[in-house]
Amino acid sequence: MKIGVKCYCNSFALVEEAYRSNRAFAQFQKKFTVFLNNFLPSNNIPLPNGLTWLRPAAEDMLQEHRYLKVNYESFIDWKSATNYLRCNPSFYGHERRHCTLIRTHNKDGNDRNIFVRLLFMFKYVVDQDLRFTHLRAQPAALSEFISIHSIIHGALLVPNYDSDTDFFVVDYVDTDMFLRSRRKFF
Repeated sequence: MKIGVKCYCNSFALVEEAYRSNRAFAQFQKKFTVFLNNFLPSNNIPLPNGLTWLRPAAEDMLQEHRYLKVNYESFIDWKSATNYLRCNPSFYGHERRHCTLIRTHNKDGNDRNIFVRLLFMFKYVVDQDLRFTHLRAQPAALSEFISIHSIIHGALLVPNYDSDTDFFVVDYVDTDMFLRSRRKFF
């Protein structure tokens, strides 16, 4: 997934005020707090600084986005395909709020797929500490053969320009890599 160009930066309070006529945004901050505190632990993402419950404040800022590029594997031919999703109150003068199929869980914890309509897309930074994963390359003389069947996922590594052998894993641009890297297989 690739989230689109940044739009507006607003606080939770301003979002609730701007959408006060839309019942979906009633208690927006409170509903997001519950979602966040359930989502992070259920995806093995530790809460920052040893917290047990995150409490976003009304004045905390979030970054609105109105475009999302989603890559997925087609069931037809198993090739990569792309959807371009919009969530825009005024796209060339008309409201554009696309629908999507999502995977979720029912009350018993079983997977199920449902259709949803995008109402508002945003990014919220939970912790400013980037928690980069630091890697050090082994000497070339220690290189090994691998099977291409052992490859799980492409990875974006950024060199540490202070050293020829040190790199940082960039997992924030790819949700799948983000979740995989949090499982601490390194």
